[in-house]
Amino acid sequence: MPIESSGAISLGTTAGTNRSISGEFGGTQPHSLSEYYRDGSYSDGINIPSGETGIPASGQIAFSDFHGTASLSATTYHSSLEATSYWGDQNAIASYNLEVFYLNGNIDVKADAYADGDSFTISPANNTTLYRISGAPSGYTVKLGTITINSGDSPTTSGTTIGTSATAIPTSTSFVRAVFEVESGGDFEEPGFADSNLSGSLIFEKSGSTTFTYNFTIALEAETEGSGGE
Repeated sequence: MPIESSGAISLGTTAGTNRSISGEFGGTQPHSLSEYYRDGSYSDGINIPSGETGIPASGQIAFSDFHGTASLSATTYHSSLEATSYWGDQNAIASYNLEVFYLNGNIDVKADAYADGDSFTISPANNTTLYRISGAPSGYTVKLGTITINSGDSPTTSGTTIGTSATAIPTSTSFVRAVFEVESGGDFEEPGFADSNLSGSLIFEKSGSTTFTYNFTIALEAETEGSGGE
């Protein structure tokens, strides 16, 4: 929660909704304003909202420089992801996609999976928040870290707009995405099967700010029984 935008604040506890610098950003006792510097600028974990002056890069620091600032943190809600699809007599597709965008001052990674058939699984369900960077200032980029295939096939990535170099993160309802998909093959008469178990990461970077990494695993399975020809 951002420190109050006006009024008295302190290093320690001050009455109010959020008026404590150390309460918002942590630190070690005895607290000092200087510990919230980083390389002569503001601390790595402090978000300076648009329109706020923030902590000066040089000269005297004042308590008022912290008005409106907020801690920058990340939370992983789900890291084990799964999509499975089974059809008796047609090609099956299992696809787990990660959508990334700014929303309400946060960077969200949400599920956008696809699987259907006589039976299928999507876990966590679509539109679930998988990972969030709270209070993220504008200007962050996202890129894919190393993708490792632990077993099975290499998935297709058609439709992926997040690459291995920095990609700008748009504001919702726009998004960038990473796509991982397998298809069983097979049809009415012929069986087919494909699976992929992979691990990877999304890396979030902004010059002068904290780098965050979302690590995930994805299990994909698509099967066609080919039972129609029996």
